[in-house]
Amino acid sequence: MIRYYHFDELESTNEYAEYLVKKFRLKENCVITTDYQTKGKGTKNRIWHAEKNTSLLYSLLLYSENPNINPKKMVLNAAKIIQKILKKHFEIKTTIKYPNDIMLNNKKCGGILIKNIIQANQCWSIIGIGININTKKFPTHLDNIATSIYKETQKNIDIKIISKKLTESLISSYKRILTPSTS
Repeated sequence: MIRYYHFDELESTNEYAEYLVKKFRLKENCVITTDYQTKGKGTKNRIWHAEKNTSLLYSLLLYSENPNINPKKMVLNAAKIIQKILKKHFEIKTTIKYPNDIMLNNKKCGGILIKNIIQANQCWSIIGIGININTKKFPTHLDNIATSIYKETQKNIDIKIISKKLTESLISSYKRILTPSTS
């Protein structure tokens, strides 16, 4: 079972996922999405710019016991899933800039952050994903390094469709990755 949380505005989907872990110790998978983040982050605490209602702002919270955690594999797995969904369903070819960037025409259009919270044999994995989908304009200082699917392809894409396909693929894939270790 997957529990869904959607907000018009939120500081950060990853921070909300972490709050759910700390407050409720959920033992079910959750998806957190928002139309706008006031404190979205990328790697090294860089600000993640996203206009309201134009980007996928998404976190998947997974619970497992005795997991075999490999954060690098988790990030690469998410990046490959995003790449596959965009290619298969929208005919958009992206590349992965190691370790966690989704690139479109040599500009960043998405990123992935993974955080694992481990206590004894319990693990909560937060997979945060931001993808600039229908953004039409970026601040001047980002114009040469950031892009969106719309800016590069003139395709308006329903964010909910990507969210649904992403959730299905990530849940299926992470069941294999987070298989309990036998040692």
